[in-house]
Amino acid sequence: MKGLLVIVVIVAAFGLVYALLLAGGEAPAVADETAVVNTNGAATPLTIFREVRSEGWTSSTPINNALLDQVPEQARVTFIFALDPSSTMTLTRNGEPVEVATQFTQDSSTMLLDLTEGQGSGPYLVEYRACIATGICTSGRFGFTVR
Repeated sequence: MKGLLVIVVIVAAFGLVYALLLAGGEAPAVADETAVVNTNGAATPLTIFREVRSEGWTSSTPINNALLDQVPEQARVTFIFALDPSSTMTLTRNGEPVEVATQFTQDSSTMLLDLTEGQGSGPYLVEYRACIATGICTSGRFGFTVR
């Protein structure tokens, strides 16, 4: 009887996780805020991004709300699962879309965007849609600012 109870609890837990993945497919609408920070005597407008971490998220680079002196080489987001090739990342700078192709690491757990120095200063928003092979997708976002 005790063994049957354990099996029922395990099955229920897996069912709950599966239902959460299905229900959590889209990131909720969020509002960002703008602040001004004083760095070395100069005022720098800074967008405060409301980060949305999707199910399975483990890390993102740069970290959310990083204030950087230069454009990073890459924007990355890593998950606990292998990503399906239908997964995507998009990038906007100052609210305008930036054309950058989504790439994947060899183990398929990380999506990345190669960024270039020529993209300039301003707020950058990275939005992603992470899918697994069964077609279940979840989405999230993070942002950073380049001075």
